[in-house]
Amino acid sequence: MKSPDFFSLISSTGKRYVNTPLRLYLLFFVLSQILYQIGLTSTTMHVFDESHYISAAQVLLDEGRIKITEHPPLGVQIIATGIKLFGDNPFGWRAASALFGSLLIVALMMLCFACGLRPAQVIYIATLSLCSAFIYIHARIAMLDIFMATLIVFAIAVFVTALTAADKSTKILLLVLSAMLWGFAVACKWTAVIGFAATLYYMLMLKIVKSMRLSRYQMHFSYSWHDPRYLANINIISLYTVYLASFFAAYALPYFLVGEFNIVHAVKESWELQHLVPAEHNYYSAAWKWPLMLRPIWYEYVGDSNNKLQAILCLGNPVILLAGLVGLIYSFFSWWKYQSLFSFLCLFFYGAFYGAWFITAREAAYHYYYFVPSLFLLLSLGQQCSLGLGAKRRYIAYGILALAALLFVWYFPVTSGLPLLPKDHNLLRLWAWFVAWI
Repeated sequence: MKSPDFFSLISSTGKRYVNTPLRLYLLFFVLSQILYQIGLTSTTMHVFDESHYISAAQVLLDEGRIKITEHPPLGVQIIATGIKLFGDNPFGWRAASALFGSLLIVALMMLCFACGLRPAQVIYIATLSLCSAFIYIHARIAMLDIFMATLIVFAIAVFVTALTAADKSTKILLLVLSAMLWGFAVACKWTAVIGFAATLYYMLMLKIVKSMRLSRYQMHFSYSWHDPRYLANINIISLYTVYLASFFAAYALPYFLVGEFNIVHAVKESWELQHLVPAEHNYYSAAWKWPLMLRPIWYEYVGDSNNKLQAILCLGNPVILLAGLVGLIYSFFSWWKYQSLFSFLCLFFYGAFYGAWFITAREAAYHYYYFVPSLFLLLSLGQQCSLGLGAKRRYIAYGILALAALLFVWYFPVTSGLPLLPKDHNLLRLWAWFVAWI
């Protein structure tokens, strides 16, 4: 008797024991929390830009004012909430990041289910996401990127759910919710505006495609944009929400009250400061270098009191980043031949979030800016590997997942910040395979 393959086994098990997405969400939320909480407080010093955001959160709590004005305030307020709940200590600094890291895994799964992927595929992609060094690192440090990324993926997941909803009132309600999530994402970092603008463009294209009756590109959506007012109303609500959410905390809870505050001036100042970031930096990396990992960043490289190495190398998982590029090529053919919604979204948002860096006026650029685009690489790779068609395809899927897990474990000593190895510069070659990685 022929034994069932991995995906058939997972599918049958999923139908019996994981018959609702909610249980899968809970399972991977718990698994990721266990992973992210191990040694979360081992690094007692500020890591990389934590020095800016943690000090800003402390000023917000102590003096009730916004110290950092080059970014919208929501991300700092989230960090401040963690400090207020758990204390001004390493756990309090990073508790919110760990929470949002797990929520990011859930958001990726929600997007997969919204696009109609099978439970086996969702499990594969969720497992692959646990091997993502980008997610792991940012879920364990107090920076803004993990908050923005999580809200972006939630916004896209709700947006797709809205477009595939049959009921018109449900569709409008979900689109408003998606717009609010985009607003919160932009309230963390202005980078989210890229995805928000791409989403509005996508909605416009859906209207044009429907009017031109181009069935190949309609992606099997059940939408009803017969009345252009729907599109206009959602646009207005979305834009309104973005600006209100960016500074909502300045007027909301008394805990966050900052007194006199001019929103227009704050937005203008934030925009101007974004262009004053110096381009000359030891870890400067042009956008074209990110997919090939030509200039990663050492967030931390110090020795503890016992001369043990504590290091955090922001590189990403090489398997996911490199194989993901191949996955994007397959996604293009999957979309073109089978009109796959999921494949199209991976291509569309990867192109939007990555391509925008080639036309931006901002001169400073670093490898960790590739974090958000890498999420769509991961999704694309996971989808193509988890199709499970034919014996050869299954072994490729097993091999990529195993190799990604192996490299995650291999790089764990220099991504976790845990004092696992002696501080010996000769050991660097175990992880810094090229001179540019040092």
